[in-house]
Order: sequence, then C-alpha cells, then structure tokens
Amino acid sequence: MRPKQSVVSDNMPLDDLHENGIRYIELRSLDINPSLPLGIDKTQVLFLEAFLLFCLLEESPAICSEEQVECDVNDRLVAHNGRQPKLALMFQRKSILLQDFGRILMDKIYLCAELLGQNHQMAVNTIAKRIKYVELTPSAIMMSYMKKHNQEFCRYINAFAKQHKQTFLTYPIDQAHFDYLDQQAKESCQQQFKIEQADNVSFDEYLANYFSNYQ
Repeated sequence: MRPKQSVVSDNMPLDDLHENGIRYIELRSLDINPSLPLGIDKTQVLFLEAFLLFCLLEESPAICSEEQVECDVNDRLVAHNGRQPKLALMFQRKSILLQDFGRILMDKIYLCAELLGQNHQMAVNTIAKRIKYVELTPSAIMMSYMKKHNQEFCRYINAFAKQHKQTFLTYPIDQAHFDYLDQQAKESCQQQFKIEQADNVSFDEYLANYFSNYQ
C-alpha cells in the first residue's frame, strides 16, 4: 500500500507528498479473479474500501522484531497453506486458527462498513462468508471446476480469456477517446524530445544531483 501524489514537476516524490499531501492510495499485490471480465467486481471494491477504513482507524503501535517474525511466518503460511483445514497461525505468542483470526478481523471491518453504508455492509458479509464456507472462495471455485472438467490451469484461464474478449468486442468503440489517447502520446513524445534537447548534464550527474537531497 503506497501513498501517491501526481507527478507534475521535477520534485522528489517525498517532497510532493510533504508539500501537497496524498492524492490517492495505490494498492499492490491484489489477486486478479480470472472469472471476472475486469479481474475485480463491485463487491470486492466495496470490501476494500471498508478494509482501508479499518486500517486507518485501528490502532497500530510499533511492533517489535519478534512480532515482525510472527507476521512474516503467518504471511508465508497463508500464502502456501491457506486452504489447509485447521491451519494455525501465531498472534501475540499464542496459536490461533486461521478461521478464528479471520472472523475477528471481519467483525472489526464490518464495524467500519457500518460507517460507510448498507452496500459496504453487504459486501463485507459476502466476503466474510468465505471464511466459514471455503468452497465460496475464488480458489475453491476454480479448483472445483478444473477437477470436474478434468482441465488444467492453462486451459481454464484461456477459456475465460476468450470469453472476456468476446464480451469486450461487443462494446461500442468510442473513436474520440482513441483520438484523445493518440494526441496524448504525440504530446508526450514532443515533451520528451524538448527535455532531452535541453539536457546539459550527463545521466550520472543527474542521478547524483537527484539523490543528493536524501544524503
């Protein structure tokens, strides 16, 4: 999760954030659901909004190195063995089941969803069901389909890719939008050319000057 500010000058990113504040939050490493045309749906977007509000409001004191190790180990366990029944994690030196840990977090996230409205509450409830009923998770649905049709992963994904392609081909094309993008590309190349023509230092000198403010 990264705070971002639009790049409109030669200022360093940290300077832009300090002077102009945060314009948007970049969420990284979100899994894409291959069964959805856009890889994500409104339910997940609303859940993420409630989750971000939870992250903002939940107390987050500094952690010690021991707790950092717990977090790292839990992260690997969930990534590699998250579908394992009765998977146990560690929290504050105590063992806790993944499902129990998930329910605790979901209850807190739901409280934040109540601040945002009914649609967010419904989204959190929908996602929360996946903790108790693992067959509702995208991974379980995917594996069930592949087993039922004796289909390997590549064929499964390729079928959805072709389906989504046909879906998008049915949408009307806004030529004015593509003309706008072409114009933006031309203007960007022109600006690049002007910048390169105005260069009076080597790339190594530029990097040295750029990072000198951090020293």
